[in-house]
Amino acid sequence: MSPKSLIVIGAGPGGYAAALEAAQRGLAVTLIDAQEMGGTCLNRGCIPSKFFLAHAKPAAEAFTPIVQLVHEKDTVLATLRQRMEQAAKSASVRRITGTAALVSAQEVEVTTAQGKERLKADAIVLATGSSPIVPASFPRHPAVFTSDTIFAIDYLPAHLVVVGGGYIGCELACAFQGLGSKVTLIEKEKSLLATQPEFLAAAPVLQRSFEKRGMTVWTGTEVKTVVPADSKKLLVTCSNDEPIEANALLFALGRRPNVQGLGLEAAGVVLQNGRIQINELMQTSVPSASFSAYRGQGSGNGHPASPGRNSRGNELRLHSPLYLCATGSRGHRLIGSAGAVSGTQDAHRPLPLCRQLQSPDRR
Repeated sequence: MSPKSLIVIGAGPGGYAAALEAAQRGLAVTLIDAQEMGGTCLNRGCIPSKFFLAHAKPAAEAFTPIVQLVHEKDTVLATLRQRMEQAAKSASVRRITGTAALVSAQEVEVTTAQGKERLKADAIVLATGSSPIVPASFPRHPAVFTSDTIFAIDYLPAHLVVVGGGYIGCELACAFQGLGSKVTLIEKEKSLLATQPEFLAAAPVLQRSFEKRGMTVWTGTEVKTVVPADSKKLLVTCSNDEPIEANALLFALGRRPNVQGLGLEAAGVVLQNGRIQINELMQTSVPSASFSAYRGQGSGNGHPASPGRNSRGNELRLHSPLYLCATGSRGHRLIGSAGAVSGTQDAHRPLPLCRQLQSPDRR
């Protein structure tokens, strides 16, 4: 039997798209998130990073003051969030600002500023995204940032040290150099983009390009210590024995799935090494229900694939009481509707589950 009601936990690009698609197909949808609409992608990831890159300038040109840039970015994001909220409202999606935890495979408890509420639905989508990895051994300090916090910075660092040469670190190193900072990019592996084999051939080209434009790039190098000198000065030592004096340090060491506090054990979901345990069809360990969703073939940028279609254009339908959608992974779209799977797929075969952040350096 196809679901008639849906709870979506997480209002990022995965959860938001799933909520609107399900509502447009006639399901009663509740969308829950403790933070702003749009998730990491809109508020602390893809969109602000591209906004900063768009304002990057060659060294000969005048740079936009960072405080002005942050204000302009906030104005743009507020407009986009408002449009998303309006679209959800127009689709009759119930929006709740609060935290949600599974009580069972078809029930969640939501905690809001007004108190607690229990909600039931035929199906539940988990689209809770991910958070930056920050080593516990390094200090919490006003000049130490992650990709979640760097876009609210209120000064332009004279010297920014970026730790992590994945695509997040490379992108932000590029942006801040284009905004006027001196940048040192440090990667412990032998090359940039080391966690993404598909970019192996591009890594040396990228490094040469960065160095040509004046960036310092150290590969095969680890940060050993970070010692605060004052509120905007850090003393950094590395495995190459070269000390650095930095005005800001950005950790871009990858991200981990947001699975804490979701009550996964209440639904019988097994975790393995901090990720949801799945089989070759991307199904979880729950024996009492088929946990499934379609894993799209998008570009890996955290945005949904085409609504209701797989890479061959086959329309996809939901069958299970609980679905998992990992925003920021290569899997992007989760479609809610009545009926069966059409096209070349078996109508009774569970759809593959989108994977929970298999790459360690995904937004």
